[in-house]
Amino acid sequence: MSVTKENLDRVLAYLPYFQDQETEKFEVSSVSMAGPYIYAEQVVKFLKTLHEEGLIIDFDWHGWGQESIRYFTDRELIESADLETVQKLFSTIVKAEKITNGVLAEMITKGVIVDLLLRLSQLRNEMQKG
Repeated sequence: MSVTKENLDRVLAYLPYFQDQETEKFEVSSVSMAGPYIYAEQVVKFLKTLHEEGLIIDFDWHGWGQESIRYFTDRELIESADLETVQKLFSTIVKAEKITNGVLAEMITKGVIVDLLLRLSQLRNEMQKG
C-alpha cells in the first residue's frame, strides 16, 4: 500500500492530542491482566489508524533494532527521516509494545510520538508541493 496525503491526514489528526500535555494518554495499574500500562481510548484509536492508513509495515524490525535505537536516542535524526523510516519507527514501537507493555508509554512520554507526527506533517507538506 502506498501512503497518500489522505492517509497522512487521518494520522495527523492525532497530532494535537499527543501535543496536549494535560490529557492523560495512559494509566498504570497493578491489577491489569494485559500489563500495567492501560492506554486511553484515543491512543488505541491512533494505533488502529496507523494500521489502517499504512503506517505500520512488515519488515525485519528485530534486525533493524540498532538503527531504531539511534533515532530514539538522537531524535534530531527524525527531523530528516524519509517516509519509510517513519513507518519503520512507528512499526517498531507498535511491535515492541506487543512484547513489552509500556514501550508505547515511554515513547509518548519522551515525545517520540509527537516528533514522528511532526515529521509526518513535514512529509505531508512536501507531498502537497510535489
